[in-house]
Amino acid sequence: MNFENCHQCSGKYIDGLVDKYAVTKDPKDLANAKRIVDATIEVWETVTKTHIYGKGWMPKPYAGMNEISEMYESSVDQYADITLGLEKYYHELATPEERVVLAEMFLSFADWWIDHNYTTGYEGMTVWWDRVHTLAQAYFLYLFELAYSLAPRKKYRDAFDYIFSLGGDKLVSREGAY
Repeated sequence: MNFENCHQCSGKYIDGLVDKYAVTKDPKDLANAKRIVDATIEVWETVTKTHIYGKGWMPKPYAGMNEISEMYESSVDQYADITLGLEKYYHELATPEERVVLAEMFLSFADWWIDHNYTTGYEGMTVWWDRVHTLAQAYFLYLFELAYSLAPRKKYRDAFDYIFSLGGDKLVSREGAY
């Protein structure tokens, strides 16, 4: 887990392994999914303990785990794919103990984006992800609904409504996705 798109690729890999296990019931597929989930949890826990950006920050781990506290770049696509893969694992394969940790991770992602005004550094610049493009807006709508489903807090509903006000009606209606 030491390249730019590792969270993106890991999320897609988890997603595929969950589907594969549903068909094959091969313990190797379950073990591989669990290995990626455990590695992602390790990154998240290490960042929580060592990075100035704190809990919920998922940087691109260019230099690997030993230097994760020095990584200051991420992007919405990285969060989107790992969240989607982990949520699928959460619903279909996670143990009760894993579900507790993953729920905490999902909430920390939502909290981090809200607390940091939907911004990250990217290639030396500040990116206002809430205003950049529909991928970011779509992810935030999904993330805040996920967070609200786990912990129905007003801040998640308010965050959803804020993102929706920026053009979410082009992505989704209150009744569902187009």
